[in-house]
Amino acid sequence: MPANQTETRVEDPALKAREAAPEEPQDWFFTFGMAQIGPHGEDVRDRFIKIHGTYRDAREVMIAYFGTEWCAQYGSALDAGIHFFNLRELSLEGFAPLTQAEIAERAEQRRRRNYRRYM
Repeated sequence: MPANQTETRVEDPALKAREAAPEEPQDWFFTFGMAQIGPHGEDVRDRFIKIHGTYRDAREVMIAYFGTEWCAQYGSALDAGIHFFNLRELSLEGFAPLTQAEIAERAEQRRRRNYRRYM
């Protein structure tokens, strides 16, 4: 690249978080969006789920239960805003894991919905 050109690099925050995430087990906090509904019609608004494990293991559990229909993964209750937003914990006991086919179907529906939005 010539000296007078500058390279523009876009940083992926999710990739940066994965690289910086500790690999030892800890509690991870997952939140939902304001208008999200659980995979079987459950109200998950103002809720969070706590999963103990490594960054990747906890994320895989969350995807197994909710697909990609959740908001964010945090390493602490403070970062998740649990007390600030008065979020209530939701237990995974009342939920059944999604099958791989259900996860793929939900991802395809989301892709189509987003595709139509920008057409």
